Amino acid sequence: MATERLVPRVDQLSSLVTATESGAQEESAHTWADLSNALGAVDGPAAPREWLIGDRPRPRALVVGDVPTGVTEVVQALAPTSAVVQDVSGIDLDEWDLFVTDGRRIEASYSVIAFVPAIGGRHDYRKATHQGSVGTVDCYMANSKTNTFRPPATDLPGPIRQLVEQTLIPLYRNDPQRCSYYTSRIGVFVPLAETGRGQCMAAIYSYDMVGRNLRVILPDEISKPGEWVRDLLLHVFRAAKPDTFSGLRDWSSDDRWLIGQERVASVAIGEFEARRLDALRQLDDEQRDLKERLGAAHQLARDGRRRLLVAQGAELVAAVIEALTSVGFTVVNVDEQLEDGSKKLEDLQVTDPGEDPDWIALTEVRGYGKGAPVSDLARIERFTTYFLEREHRRPSRRWYIVNHFLQITPGQREQPLASEAPALAEFAGSSGAVIDTRELFTLAEHLHGVDGERLAAVRKRFRQCTGRVLASDLLDDY
Repeated sequence: MATERLVPRVDQLSSLVTATESGAQEESAHTWADLSNALGAVDGPAAPREWLIGDRPRPRALVVGDVPTGVTEVVQALAPTSAVVQDVSGIDLDEWDLFVTDGRRIEASYSVIAFVPAIGGRHDYRKATHQGSVGTVDCYMANSKTNTFRPPATDLPGPIRQLVEQTLIPLYRNDPQRCSYYTSRIGVFVPLAETGRGQCMAAIYSYDMVGRNLRVILPDEISKPGEWVRDLLLHVFRAAKPDTFSGLRDWSSDDRWLIGQERVASVAIGEFEARRLDALRQLDDEQRDLKERLGAAHQLARDGRRRLLVAQGAELVAAVIEALTSVGFTVVNVDEQLEDGSKKLEDLQVTDPGEDPDWIALTEVRGYGKGAPVSDLARIERFTTYFLEREHRRPSRRWYIVNHFLQITPGQREQPLASEAPALAEFAGSSGAVIDTRELFTLAEHLHGVDGERLAAVRKRFRQCTGRVLASDLLDDY
């Protein structure tokens, strides 16, 4: 019998305990292996005592309060000695090895599985340690939704890792604002799972230097609470404190009593779980990188071409210039060349000198929260008159580029001047074209990266258009 392992070794646990009098522990540096080894090293046979009348078999488990459905039945099935009470007043706590509770406080020197309601404030505490410092586990409520989670540690027992993935993470993902998170100022605190921001969702921890207690904190709304209790007892408590919990009735899953083939299969399953979690971790890392790239692309779109769908004023003008330039047109921002006090002219002059040096389109760019007004066509007529006075010729085309109904999803907006057919026909008859910025967005995106010959063909169709311009009319493969 490996008696040396059972001799109390305070130095093994003291190397883990880092309790401080101020400030929450930023991030636990401990693993389940650390805690299990430390507790196992100090868990040993009780001090010799005389035979007691009525001494009951161990482990002895006391269910306290309104625990989740199914928990009591599991405790009664596994623990050779168990009882159910609503409170512990008048009970000699030293007679019990484990307390399974609804989150109420049990003195820090005892082992506990606590199903804690989602409430803020102090969950657990110990008034003093051997150093005179205070140990606490504090709850706080979520104030924002999270969708990123760190996978459970690979050194946790396989059944516990599976429960974390199947029940704990989904609970926080589906309804994070109904859940508590935990911080600690105690020495040995092992998170079972954390959010991507390092918020602890559940934990295994221990307060004292002599390792007499092992405590688990879980949210009370977690699914499969009975399975949690079963697997914690069989794979956590029994492993960490075998002399106390080896008497659990489900002894057939105890590694000490497995036959060779069972042991080989059990090891294989453990190795498989480790590989699976490693693969999941790699996939999570890859997904995080992809999401970061997507976020950067979203930001680029918001600052760039997507302005065609959401912007007004100077931002919209800049987006139109970028889109027309990407197709191969030469664009002059007329407003930037006006001197102070000069009369207002068209926003842009668009040319295609490589294909038709004499061709020019006077372009007015407008953005509206509501529908585009037909009166804008009169503005363009006025700019045409000014151009004729300056250049002694009429422009080749007059373009009215408009982004309207900004509060409506782009796919549900109607075309500009949809109810102004006579005015649109008259405008088209005098070399006018109306261009919805959605069509310009589609055109520029569809032509991204194409060769110059195809761009020239599209621009030729564009230069010839009058009336309502649709991207599908300009693209031969749309």
